[in-house]
Amino acid sequence: MANSCFEQRTTAYGGRGLFTTTLIPKDTLLLTTLPYASVVYRRYRKEVCAQCFSYAYEFNRNNWKVKHDFDGTASYFCTESCKDVWQSTMNVDNLMAMANAALDRQERIGQKLRRVNDSRTALSVPEPTTAITNAEIDSAWKEAEGRSISQVLKDPLDELELDTARFLASGIVRRHLEATGTNSSPENCTADTWSSFLQLQDNELVYTRAKPYALASHLRVYLFLRSALWFYVPILRPLLETSGTVRALLARDQGNAFGIFEIEGDSEMLGYAVYNSGSYFNHDCSPNVRKDRQGRSMAFYTSREIQPNEELCINYIDIEDDASARQEALAQNWFFDCACVRCGLE
Repeated sequence: MANSCFEQRTTAYGGRGLFTTTLIPKDTLLLTTLPYASVVYRRYRKEVCAQCFSYAYEFNRNNWKVKHDFDGTASYFCTESCKDVWQSTMNVDNLMAMANAALDRQERIGQKLRRVNDSRTALSVPEPTTAITNAEIDSAWKEAEGRSISQVLKDPLDELELDTARFLASGIVRRHLEATGTNSSPENCTADTWSSFLQLQDNELVYTRAKPYALASHLRVYLFLRSALWFYVPILRPLLETSGTVRALLARDQGNAFGIFEIEGDSEMLGYAVYNSGSYFNHDCSPNVRKDRQGRSMAFYTSREIQPNEELCINYIDIEDDASARQEALAQNWFFDCACVRCGLE
């Protein structure tokens, strides 16, 4: 990541981080970036602008009235301006609308077929265990790739899995638009790419071991997504023929995603997004960088004066918690033991 005041280096404790190359004053804007992939949770879809993530309740409204209808599915916006921006970026050639409509249609088809027959097939996955290996994970994904495109799964997707499918669809559309040269970022935003996304930490194995049920869930989502987009958005087939793109998105979603919270109060989590460049900031329980969501983009500012060669860090968790609670949250959700100065002192 190129910047005049900081650079990427290997950290003393392993991995990579961002370090200053010069003295940086307090409240300096370091970076502004847009999400590579994102989702607004199903329950908030009418209340959160699909473009800028504005929450209707913060404007004393129940929902947004501006919407884009496509084949029985709608995306909602706070203004016509946001709708126009979404149309010219995420929804080029109606791809995002087509993908969302395809997922909704696939959900309805599955519900109908499950009511009229029982010719469904369960997934074959390894026994959930904390000792699962990469080879076993690879084998399960290979078996899923060999399934018939039109095969109906035995178990329906739950709400979280349906939201995950939308998150994946946004990443697949973004990758397609990038490959065809029809997607760009505003001048003041870092242009994140599929290549920069792949440089984020791959947490597939550690996440599957921590949550053994996750593999079967991810396979269900992949088969559901592939079947939906294969027939109704055929231009995306090259990214669905194998599970590579979906696996990469899922592996880096875990441990790299930022929650999309309401601006006022920061209490309701409305969805989540992966900001590639923002994920290069490591965690510290006494951070020197603060994050500030500005509409769809995420901005990062220094929270104090920072000396040359200091690492730039944000907080991943609530730093008002005590040390044991912070350690537990980081281990469970970000898969590392915090060794920052504050945790050492406490």
